[in-house]
Amino acid sequence: MSRRGRGGTQISLFAFQDIITSVTAILIVLVLFLSLELINAKEAKRKTPSEEVHPDKSAQVHELRSKLQELQNAPRLDPAELQELGNNTPASMTVALRVAIERRETLQKKLAELEEQLRQAENRAGDAKQKFDAEKSNVELTQSLESEVAELRTLIESSTDSEQLWFSLPVGFEGEGWIVVVGEKSLTLAPLRKEMRPTLIEGGGIFSGGLASQLLSWIRKEGHTKEYFLILIRPDGTNPADEITKQLKDNGINFGFDVVSDTEEVLDPEKGVRLK
Repeated sequence: MSRRGRGGTQISLFAFQDIITSVTAILIVLVLFLSLELINAKEAKRKTPSEEVHPDKSAQVHELRSKLQELQNAPRLDPAELQELGNNTPASMTVALRVAIERRETLQKKLAELEEQLRQAENRAGDAKQKFDAEKSNVELTQSLESEVAELRTLIESSTDSEQLWFSLPVGFEGEGWIVVVGEKSLTLAPLRKEMRPTLIEGGGIFSGGLASQLLSWIRKEGHTKEYFLILIRPDGTNPADEITKQLKDNGINFGFDVVSDTEEVLDPEKGVRLK
C-alpha cells in the first residue's frame, strides 16, 4: 500500500475567524448600550421629587398667593357690624335666613296668583267688549270687569313696589289666629281676623319667668291653646323668639314665624290688624 502524499487540499480558517470577530464586536456594542441605559437610569433617580411628581407646584403656589392677596385686599367689616354679628346666635341667624327665604317664596307665589287673576280678568274684559260691540247690551258687565282689572293692577303694583305685609292662616286651618310681635323686652298680640286693640306683655323682673313663660300663661288663661299663633320677630327679639317657639312646640300649640324690620308697622295701636 502506498501512503497519501502531503500535497493535498488545505482548509482555510479565515471565515471562522471573521465570524468570531463579528460576534465579539456585537457583544461589545450590546454591553456599551446596556451600560448607557444603567447610567441614564441612575441619573433619573437622582432628580428631585418635585421635578418628577409635582411639576405644577409653582402654579399652585402662584394661585395660593393670588387668593391670599385677594383676602388681604377684601373690605373689612366695620366694628359696629362685627358687634351686631356677634350678638346674633347661629341658631337665630339660621332661623332668620330660612324665614326670609320662605317669605320671599310666599310673596312670589302670591304675585304669580295675582298676575294669573289679572290675565283672566283681562280675557273676560276682552270677551265682554266683543259682546258689547256685537250686542250693545253688556255695559254693566264690561264696567265691572274693567274695574276688577284696575283693582288687580293696583294690588300688583302695591305688592311689588311697597313693603305691605300679608298675613293669613295656614291652608286647611279652621280655627282663629293671633299675631305675636316679638321684641327684646316685650310682646304685642292681636287677633288675625278682627280689629281689636293689641295686648302688650312686657318682660321685667327676675321672677317674671321670661316672655315665653308669660305668653304661655296668657294663652292658657285665655283658652287659646287650640288656635294658631304667627310669631313676627324683630331684629332684637331673636333670643326671646327662640324660647317662645320652643315652648309652643313642646306644648303642642300651632304656630308659624316670620321676620320683620324695626321700621315696619305691623299692628295699629288701637285697631290691631287693619282689615281694610
